[in-house]
Amino acid sequence: MGGSGTSTLSISSTTAGTYTVTVTGTSGSLSHSVSLSVQVVDFQIFASPTIVSTTPGVAVTSAITLTPINGFTDAVTLTTSVSPATGLTCAIAPTSITGGSGISTLTCTGTGGSYTATVTGTTSASLSHTAMVTINVLDFQLTTTPNAISVAAGGCTANPVNVISLGGFVGTIALTTSAPSGLTATLAPTTIIDSGTSTQTVCAAAATPTGPYTVAVLGISGSVSHQTTVAITVTSGTSTTPPVISQATWNHRFSLSKYNNVLTFRLGALNPSTVTEYVSLRVVATDSTGVDSFILNSAVMALSPGQNLVHIDLSQTFTQSQVGETFTFNISIQWGLTAATDPAQLPFNSTANNGQPTSGSFTVLP
Repeated sequence: MGGSGTSTLSISSTTAGTYTVTVTGTSGSLSHSVSLSVQVVDFQIFASPTIVSTTPGVAVTSAITLTPINGFTDAVTLTTSVSPATGLTCAIAPTSITGGSGISTLTCTGTGGSYTATVTGTTSASLSHTAMVTINVLDFQLTTTPNAISVAAGGCTANPVNVISLGGFVGTIALTTSAPSGLTATLAPTTIIDSGTSTQTVCAAAATPTGPYTVAVLGISGSVSHQTTVAITVTSGTSTTPPVISQATWNHRFSLSKYNNVLTFRLGALNPSTVTEYVSLRVVATDSTGVDSFILNSAVMALSPGQNLVHIDLSQTFTQSQVGETFTFNISIQWGLTAATDPAQLPFNSTANNGQPTSGSFTVLP
């Protein structure tokens, strides 16, 4: 360099700290050195807490703290981003920290789901660091699949109701359903824990007009509730006549000793329609004391068109303590056009008969 001149020293570091840099110049046997003290400054950013939970529409916060390293005093600008990009809204305040240290507050609200909010701090010198917060919005989703169905007049249709946990939701959801006049709607089961499926059964009376109708399903868990609806169209079904009680006998003066403590109702059911009907014979009895009432149901039976099924026996056992009591009762047929395993799932009730009694009484004798 001809004995004089200038050179430029470039220094970079990935870690804050104080460093000593020595520059040595040599020429032949001549050597000289100069030392520089270099101070590398930086900042840290972190969130507390890093995992937060809330419910839909309820704001949740996390503190975003900045601390200086090795004498950092610059201003830091704070920005936020969210993943997934939809469903959660976050804001940071204040958006700038001066003097190298301070606390800002991240506030988020949203709909059910799990999200990651990232807070990025940057300086004019292009320093950049991030802190991340996991936000769980605890919720559940309530849907019916499909949400539009057809029901034949006089018949029933089953439709699944799905409950899906969102954001780590854990809890019991109580389900209820409501239907307009002409329709009945039931759910089984009526409670779901965390997530699962219930079955909604919608039935239309034989004389129900075509509609349209809307059946609602409501799910409630604590302060969180959701409702979904199903559009119902009633179609003209095959002409259906309710089943007929074709046999009904019992012991009017019931003797415990004669009948071994058991009273038997012998019943029958006739299907006069042109389609298969599902029936369960039913006896509902009340007693003179008001404490020994009883209900008897047969298993659900499929009756083909024109079939007359007789000698269906329903029995009730009595004890000596009931001697002298008089019981009154009604006989009916629970029925429907859709197969069922439980009589309670049959939507209709018939007391139609071909001259057979549909009510009566008996007295318990020794």
